[in-house]
Amino acid sequence: MLDFIRLQLKLKWGLNRNNSKKNAIMTAVAALLAVVIALGLVWGLSYVLKSSIVVSAKRLSVLFLTILVIGLTVAATGMQINRLYRPGDMHITARFPLSTFKIFVSCLILNYIDLMIYSAVLLLPIMLVFGWAMNCITFTYFLGIILGILFMPLIPFGLSVFLAIPIMYINSLLKKHNIIKLIVFILLLAGLFALYYYILTVLAQFFIHRNWEQGTLEIWQSLLTGLDKWYNPAYYLANIIFFENFWIGAGGGNWRKRNSDCTWRACRKICLSKNTY
Repeated sequence: MLDFIRLQLKLKWGLNRNNSKKNAIMTAVAALLAVVIALGLVWGLSYVLKSSIVVSAKRLSVLFLTILVIGLTVAATGMQINRLYRPGDMHITARFPLSTFKIFVSCLILNYIDLMIYSAVLLLPIMLVFGWAMNCITFTYFLGIILGILFMPLIPFGLSVFLAIPIMYINSLLKKHNIIKLIVFILLLAGLFALYYYILTVLAQFFIHRNWEQGTLEIWQSLLTGLDKWYNPAYYLANIIFFENFWIGAGGGNWRKRNSDCTWRACRKICLSKNTY
């Protein structure tokens, strides 16, 4: 089983010598450009929100962590479907003397390893840029990011196990209705572009006028308050990164909340000097 896992990891993450250098360079340039744009948006939005709204670093981080959790859940669901239910490498799998159960477990392990790699690649640079914008990078904060990388795959992995089958069922119903699939894809793409345009507009409004309209401030305050709740999985991930209520349970909404800072000592000082609610 270990040989099968190693081969699958090598096929996906190993160097492919069949690709030309030109394609590799173009892919690297496109990936680098996408990363620069994404990190620029993270820094800009963090800086603007910190300058406009009285918000803690932990509460603001929930916004970006929620986006990451949603993206990783979509990726994890696709991996579950492709590896478990629609494998395209049966000619390789058939060569291994493995039982059906061992193949199933191996695929789950491979999916979790992939999610850990994605978590490290996404969470580390985003949270470092976020910490730079919020001026809260410390050793404790960096340690929290490492712990976040270890815990983050748990949420998308667990959700993908339950989402894979109903999504496959819906996809089978729409198998002969490619027009509906195309319409859904166009709507999702249009929604992403609309969100991207709105964020750019908000950033431009702040940097040009050095101020936001009252309606815009209320929207972002309501959004940050709504996301920083016990029913949002990213809320628990932020607790881990900032060492706030680290062992919080499923009924975290009824626990006492504390003002957060980037260090454990600062958090303790705030808790002792201010009333909790």
